[in-house]
Amino acid sequence: VDVVQKADQRTGTLTRGVVARHLTRSAHHPRGIKVLLAEEIVGRVVDLVAPPPEDVDHEALAKTRNPQQGRGGRGRRRRPSAEGDEPRRVASYRG
Repeated sequence: VDVVQKADQRTGTLTRGVVARHLTRSAHHPRGIKVLLAEEIVGRVVDLVAPPPEDVDHEALAKTRNPQQGRGGRGRRRRPSAEGDEPRRVASYRG
């Protein structure tokens, strides 16, 4: 596939590689599906070039490290409650 890296979005410089992992969860995305290439490059797909070669080591691709992992999460981090480790219930809130 041909992808555009975040740093190259203004220039539109394409990087060609083999997809190791899909990072976008949805099937469609207005700016392109974000993928991780085998060379540990992250970018958005611009064009599908050719089918993958038969000599690709799929197990090695599955172990490719995601450089974006650990940059914060999607959810809000929970703070420990004032009353200890017990989860607070709706009835315990006073407004």
